[in-house]
Amino acid sequence: MLVRRAALVASALALVLALASPAGAAPSAMRLDDPITDNYKASYNADPSVPESRTWLSMRSVTAAGTTWRPADPSSIVVTSGGAIALHGDDGRAATLRAQLADGSFTSPLLMRSDPTTAESGGRWGPLVTLADRSALRATPGRFTFALIAADGSQLAGGNVTYRYDAALAGAASSSIEYNGPGGRWWVGYSRTRTNWEATPATLPSVLASDARPRITSVSIAARTASRWVTMRVRSRGAGARIASLRVRVDSGRWTRWIAAGSGTYRVHVGARSRRHTVRVQVRDATGRSSTVVARSVAMFAA
Repeated sequence: MLVRRAALVASALALVLALASPAGAAPSAMRLDDPITDNYKASYNADPSVPESRTWLSMRSVTAAGTTWRPADPSSIVVTSGGAIALHGDDGRAATLRAQLADGSFTSPLLMRSDPTTAESGGRWGPLVTLADRSALRATPGRFTFALIAADGSQLAGGNVTYRYDAALAGAASSSIEYNGPGGRWWVGYSRTRTNWEATPATLPSVLASDARPRITSVSIAARTASRWVTMRVRSRGAGARIASLRVRVDSGRWTRWIAAGSGTYRVHVGARSRRHTVRVQVRDATGRSSTVVARSVAMFAA
């Protein structure tokens, strides 16, 4: 049994994440400026009864490696294959943003769409993908890796975004603009994006998620105890997403349920037997990635 002692830490939408970068370079964060879900609309097509499977993750710019990056302003809407788009930094540098499918049922190659500033979107751009199997989305979200590549071939920043099943969009009524669409929503980090017709939230999702796992940095517990309950202090660090929950296992017993992470101080029930017990702990971040298990031992003796 596991009991929290302190108040829970509130979930924050202000995201800060250091992401992959070349060896020897300082980690860089990649931020997307106002990313939105622009599912293509079946009602716009010649035959609205045919399901629409395309979706566009559109943004205004990318901030990474100390500057802001945008594509050149095209004269009309441009869609290119290959999953890459040339970007220009405000500091004069050139780079390429590459997107690749890591998991999920989507067709390849990926496309990149870039709108002119005179278009309805106001110059948005980003990856345009097509669901190969709409029924598979619920069980297997799409995961796409992003890499910002400098002119010399080095990686400036990277991470991943996901396209996930959304019950409200998948089950949209025939009167909805999302009716007969792909039925999903883009997530950036551990925050969902708005659709192109929904109101702008007060805090925008912005930071890509890393593939790195969270880790436990320290676990402290009494070496000896006469009580069935012991205090355990756990310190952990997320790899871009906050630590969301924790669970514990004593000896060969079952894992406790995942509980929301608190201040890091917990009460653990080790049992009544006078013996040496092994206490194992694991943490999980807000994106669902789990840390490796850390074990500590405590000797239980009769008072």
